[in-house]
Amino acid sequence: MKKNDRWAMIKNYLEDYGTASVNDLLNILDSSPATIRRDINEMDAQGLVVKYHGGIKKKNDKTITLHTSLTETPEIIKDSDVFENVLIQDIEKKRIVAEKAATLIKDNSHVFLSAGTTTFLMLDYISAKNLTIISEGIPLLLKIALKGYTTFLLDGEVDPIGKSIQLSDAGYAQLSEFNFDQIFLGAQGVDTKFGFSTSAPFDYHLKQLLMKKDSQTYIVTDSSKLGKRALLSFGNYDQDKLIID
Repeated sequence: MKKNDRWAMIKNYLEDYGTASVNDLLNILDSSPATIRRDINEMDAQGLVVKYHGGIKKKNDKTITLHTSLTETPEIIKDSDVFENVLIQDIEKKRIVAEKAATLIKDNSHVFLSAGTTTFLMLDYISAKNLTIISEGIPLLLKIALKGYTTFLLDGEVDPIGKSIQLSDAGYAQLSEFNFDQIFLGAQGVDTKFGFSTSAPFDYHLKQLLMKKDSQTYIVTDSSKLGKRALLSFGNYDQDKLIID
């Protein structure tokens, strides 16, 4: 793969996730560790990315004031906090999607919410009672617990940058056994030909498994993702599954 193509893929990954470890880049690039480390050093030297121990992050010098729905208290969010930076992007569109999706959840349901900012916002609008809500997203798990819903932790390793649990084999086995009434999944790309897509291999495997379940499954995303293709397609395009602003 040519350097320009590698750099374009790295930039696209950082646009979606904000950060990338060397292992993340090994998963998406057909290149050696030495080549990837050389790319990281060159991109950092040119000011295209910010290098840190074990990876890189998107260059962003802004400090953002965020009024969070979780605490109802203004917080200063530094550019190192990827989740909060992504949360405020197109937040009004995300709120529209979140509110639409939340109305589909009924009392006494078992629900899966994938890690993501739109699914996080859904928790502000859910009015149904006696719910069990499962997620691999750490901010979602905290908010689910604070709101008094039943939840369970899936087995795996914590990704402190992505703020999610990367499931182990035991975690996938757990997930396979759960029966959900509704499943809500985010997507980085929505394309009529390429379908619903994501850039991260662990996210791809998780969503592929969930798409196969006999549940009411929805893709929750804002209109900025329309026409985009991420690296890995986890499901065919289906207008009936799509909830969008």
